Amino acid sequence: MPTRNYTFLLTLLLILPLVIWSCSSAPRDDDDSAGDDDDTSGDDDTSGDDDTSGDDDTSGDDDSAGDDDDDTSGDDDTSVAIDDGDGVEDDTIYAIQNGSIAEGVRVDVQNVVVTGAQQYGLFVQEPLSGIHSGVWVYTGSDAGTFAAGQMVNIVGWTEEYSGSSGGWADSLTEINVGAHLPGAGDDDDSAGSGNDEFSSIVLSNATPATITGEVVDLAILAGPDAEAYEGVLITIENVTVTSAPDTYGEWIVTGDVRIDDKLYTYDFDPAGTAIGTSFASITGVLDYSYGTYKLQPRDATDFVAQ
Repeated sequence: MPTRNYTFLLTLLLILPLVIWSCSSAPRDDDDSAGDDDDTSGDDDTSGDDDTSGDDDTSGDDDSAGDDDDDTSGDDDTSVAIDDGDGVEDDTIYAIQNGSIAEGVRVDVQNVVVTGAQQYGLFVQEPLSGIHSGVWVYTGSDAGTFAAGQMVNIVGWTEEYSGSSGGWADSLTEINVGAHLPGAGDDDDSAGSGNDEFSSIVLSNATPATITGEVVDLAILAGPDAEAYEGVLITIENVTVTSAPDTYGEWIVTGDVRIDDKLYTYDFDPAGTAIGTSFASITGVLDYSYGTYKLQPRDATDFVAQ
């Protein structure tokens, strides 16, 4: 009986190492969490080719500092030409008024707003407004067919109307579209002499934009900074008439701001009561002629009584 027990134990001792070796040498399961394909330290982990620091990270080719960024200081600056979809870079009023476009250059200005019109021309303004956003367009005739609020496209030549001098502006910046022949109208036309390329002003299909007068401090209009608002629709506030209308239909309010009748004549009623009349606000386009800046209201609604 003892001998049989020793034999069993000896057999067990011989077999047990074989069992252990067999188990330890078996292949691992492919779905083990520590396996090659799915573990967190494998090829597709967060530090690999597709992680946030790899080719597609926020500091790569498509980030906010990359080639296709849309920041406000990039290619869409309001002072540069833009393409409205016709394959040709269009010019802006900003560039004309700030001097980026010189005198005598043929310009194509698209989708701007008419802010005032009369028989010899009209004022137009960029929808985004601001300084250098407006300009006078000399047509020579037929400008009365346009009305404030309409959107227009303009092809013409930049000119400086030098019929008067003095003050801070040597002349009035304008776009000439009236036939553009030497001696046309009262402009010097020096830039267009001998140039037979066409000019035009037509209604635009762009969605109408609303322009409201930008409130400007009276002190600005009394200094050289007024030139930045030449051709722009502005509003002055809390003014009183200090000088009655003269023979040219011009009268003066607080701050020595001159109100003119180029687009509309204000009717003081009863007559002779102009001096001392107060207004909460007067809106108009800032014009320049004979060495003086003048506000050009468009209709009765541009005057708000005190």
